[in-house]
Amino acid sequence: MIITAALFALTLQSSEFIATCDVAFTINRTFADDIEVSCTDTDDIAGAEAEALRQVSWERDYSEYLIERNGDRIETTLTLYGDRTDDGIDWWGESQLLVRLRTQYPIRANFAEARATCMVVYNVRNGFTRVVDSSCNAREQAESFGRSARNTVRRYIYSRGRDVDCLILGINYMMDGGDDPDWPATPPCEAED
Repeated sequence: MIITAALFALTLQSSEFIATCDVAFTINRTFADDIEVSCTDTDDIAGAEAEALRQVSWERDYSEYLIERNGDRIETTLTLYGDRTDDGIDWWGESQLLVRLRTQYPIRANFAEARATCMVVYNVRNGFTRVVDSSCNAREQAESFGRSARNTVRRYIYSRGRDVDCLILGINYMMDGGDDPDWPATPPCEAED
């Protein structure tokens, strides 16, 4: 209890301001289009909204992945933190998930009606995911499931906030009926990739 209070106190000292920003945008294959940002809970709304807009904007070669979501309107919330500087408030936030794309069930495994559970460990760098490692428990086609799980994470789009290390995603590839394999052990994470 004492450690938690001390860590909370340090957090309050390092970031004086918090802004919650509602963000809406349309996916246009390789970039976010028609972005709307509305932030609350701060005296510096304009600065927070500018930072949220910067974090959400992207131009990347995701066209092959985003075709399934092309034209979709996405609504999400970003949390930003502000540190007072001589020039005003310096807004920042950790990279936060913007777009989650559908997990692709491996075709070969689908024919075999195989099932699996997978754990993927990854880092986020400037909004891009970097897979560190994965592990799968599968009755058949373990490599196919592992490749699918890693590709799922590689397709996620994060805001361009501060880098985040050692995120964990669990994916359950299940079919109707029957028991699914137990979750595998989470692979170790190396922050550098």
